[in-house]
Amino acid sequence: MNEEKGNPVRKILLVDDSQLVCQKMKKLLADEGYPIETAYNGIEALKIIAEKDFDLVLLDIEMPEMNGFETCRKLRSEEKTRLLPQVVFFSSSTQSSHKVKGLSLGVSDFIEKSMAWEHKDEFCARIEAHLRIAQLLREKLELEKLGVLRATAVSVNHEIANPLQTISLAVNRLRNCEKDDPKSSVYFESVSANIGKISEILRKLANAVNSTTGEYAGGEEMIDMDAILVEKEKGERVE
Repeated sequence: MNEEKGNPVRKILLVDDSQLVCQKMKKLLADEGYPIETAYNGIEALKIIAEKDFDLVLLDIEMPEMNGFETCRKLRSEEKTRLLPQVVFFSSSTQSSHKVKGLSLGVSDFIEKSMAWEHKDEFCARIEAHLRIAQLLREKLELEKLGVLRATAVSVNHEIANPLQTISLAVNRLRNCEKDDPKSSVYFESVSANIGKISEILRKLANAVNSTTGEYAGGEEMIDMDAILVEKEKGERVE
């Protein structure tokens, strides 16, 4: 079965201008538990891939409108699809020149169409191998993104510390100032300026989190100002 516990379902896109081939392959792979979608040319395939994530693309070479070579070239020229999905030429062609050109464009493998019908077990084993490679590569990319996010978070926390300290001191002084004290306006200006700094830092953190997980819990909940002020009041003597 294609889906493993704890891992997302791996998806395959078959790109072939033959409706018969698409129908037969959809049945073969669906019977083995692999979710599969189809496209009848390269242009259609690129539109589908732009909207959905796939781990493996089985790509015919000779197709109208956009052939397999051009489709692969476009996939590998985009940052989003530079490494994933895995691209495998699924073709009747056995020309060495096609293999050389395909490898130069970033194709991972070549599978002759006849293998699917004549050697089903080997065909499915090779499909599974490519899906596992895609899964490992996806995990590696996620770990790299998390590493960048953690490094950013450490840097941001350090940047937040100084303005927060200034804010806490200013607020503590304001609490003990007379309402008619002319110095109060200076303290308010200090608070406003540092709040602006924190807002910008939190924006950077939000962007980093978005690039890694696609989610952001919200900046307002990340800092407990009251707790910070209480701690500052305990550790400092108001002048």
